[in-house]
Amino acid sequence: MLFDSLMMAAIGAELTHSLQASRIRRVFGLRPGEVALESSTNRAWPLVVLSADAQFGRIHLSSQAHPQPDFHCPFADVLRRHLRGATLQRVEQIDFDRQLHLHFVNCQELGAQARCTLVAEIMGRYSNLLLLDEAGIILDCIKHVTSDVNRYRQSLPGLQYVPPPQFNKSNPVDISAEGFLLTAQPTAADMSFAQWFRNHYHGASNLLLAELAARANWSPETPVSQLPVGWPQQLHRALYELAQVAATGGVGYVCTEPAETTPAFAYPVIPASRPDMSITQLPSLSAAIEQVADAQRTGHRMGQQRQRLRESAQRRLQQVASRRQSQQQALEQAQCAPRYRQWGELILAHLAQISPGASEITVPNYYQEGQPPITIKLSPDRDPTESAQHYFRRYKRYRRMQKRLPDLIRQGRREEQYLEGLLHQIQIADSAADLAELEQEMIAADYLSPPRRRRPPARRKLPRFVTQDGYTVIYGKTGIQNDRVLHKADGEDIWLHVRQGPGAHVVIRTGGQPDSVPESSLLQAAGHAAALSKQSQGTAVEVSYTLVKHVRKPKGSPPGFVHYTNFQTLRVRPQLATTHSQG
Repeated sequence: MLFDSLMMAAIGAELTHSLQASRIRRVFGLRPGEVALESSTNRAWPLVVLSADAQFGRIHLSSQAHPQPDFHCPFADVLRRHLRGATLQRVEQIDFDRQLHLHFVNCQELGAQARCTLVAEIMGRYSNLLLLDEAGIILDCIKHVTSDVNRYRQSLPGLQYVPPPQFNKSNPVDISAEGFLLTAQPTAADMSFAQWFRNHYHGASNLLLAELAARANWSPETPVSQLPVGWPQQLHRALYELAQVAATGGVGYVCTEPAETTPAFAYPVIPASRPDMSITQLPSLSAAIEQVADAQRTGHRMGQQRQRLRESAQRRLQQVASRRQSQQQALEQAQCAPRYRQWGELILAHLAQISPGASEITVPNYYQEGQPPITIKLSPDRDPTESAQHYFRRYKRYRRMQKRLPDLIRQGRREEQYLEGLLHQIQIADSAADLAELEQEMIAADYLSPPRRRRPPARRKLPRFVTQDGYTVIYGKTGIQNDRVLHKADGEDIWLHVRQGPGAHVVIRTGGQPDSVPESSLLQAAGHAAALSKQSQGTAVEVSYTLVKHVRKPKGSPPGFVHYTNFQTLRVRPQLATTHSQG
């Protein structure tokens, strides 16, 4: 998630305002790379969360963080020993960079009036949290970095803390307009504003550069030589305005890309460079960060789980399709079974004409009109009777295959249809609960191995909506839910499903009077069924409907698989019901 220098400055201001001079009451780990400090303040946000996660690194106040009973964090143990009872004296951002130092006094194990510093470096995959004593010696860090990983600076207990390299960069907030002009004078004429700023100053995230350029009325890619007259003053004014907002703290903004539901980032100002984004204002930047982090972490977990389920289902689908193809080829080969019986009988009918060690025999074919000659191969290592028996055994094997393979092929086709539907359900699952239910379904079908600590899935209510005419419609988004929909429905309810493909089972509750359901409700339910199918991108989708009493689930069939009769068909435009609700 985005956490740049402007974010760090604003969060530093919030921590100073909310927690300065407060005592640390409790320290605990949240998850790998994350710890929480609980203060004695009576404010609504008594916790500060610090994360060195490579993807979700951040710092923010919180009121919702809780210890995880199954998670142990050694770094939290060290913080607890030194910081419990300590007073937060000062919060300091270093050179407008992504480094925040939290200075504590009266640290327990270091003695009365002893001081230590909690360093938070939020720098993507280089993020780390370190606890230092008064002399700058590392007491512990959440990520131990050896010389094999970083030759410039090791981060290990007992070593002197070495700050991240500065690369001769300066704090841009402390630079005057004249200072900007001086650093720009020797710059190559074709160097862009963004490249020049990155080379000379800290805090140059893509968004911050875009914000500075937007507020100064130029593009980040504009060459320095083509910046307008007076650009140093414009840049200084834009930086001053942003720094003032960060220094005062206050509200935070959740920014979401167009047509997306998961927020993209939180920021202390409304991004002037992204007028297309949807903006939600929250009472503090911490609240915005927490909302974005929770949404992105949930989305990340769902993405990983969705990918795992998809890969398992696709792998199984490939296996089933390959097996069915082999069975189809074997069935085609078995069509020649009568030929082997005829060959065996022709050999037995002409035993006297076969000389020992012969590799073939040509005899009249009694089974064809005109009895044309036919050449039959023999095995020189067998006597003629054994060769005949060999052909009889092959005939019997192929006859068994002709009896068994059609059923196996039908079962394979049915499993392929189920897996195609399962893949579609995985793709459209829009909640962690849906994915968890699909995972349980795949475990029950032996497509996935059960987890070591298996928890029974919570019983969930079926999703439903109410049509514009007041009829309740229930439907399923997984195979298990589809079976439950059919189980809960009455015989006189109306069942709908898209034709020729996987999709949701949709049932209109008719109260025993299916003939009274108006066409508008039928079309609305059909459009919903089409929107939840694999044909959701079509313009006119065929949806079958019939009474539930005409829908039958074959014994032993996979979840969601049914046969139905006495149906009619509608052509509708896929559209989710606007009154959709979970209940």
